[in-house]
Amino acid sequence: VRDAAAQPRLAMWPNPARHTLHLTAPPKGAQSVRVLDGVGRVVFTQAVTGAPTALTLPLPALAPGMYIVQCGGLTNRWVVE
Repeated sequence: VRDAAAQPRLAMWPNPARHTLHLTAPPKGAQSVRVLDGVGRVVFTQAVTGAPTALTLPLPALAPGMYIVQCGGLTNRWVVE
């Protein structure tokens, strides 16, 4: 069993946040960023083009709560205040 803390994570900030999320160095080959709500519904998707060193996501007004951000096989939790 692999230690969850040792798993690579998607680097992002601020967390918690409200309407904007920044990601650093999306994984090579990543084609999109997806934000999922607490029940697994996709609430936001943005294509990743080229080889960006960082992305800024202008997210829609989301209800406060916990979200999952996925990009190129990496995930992280994000809290919306």
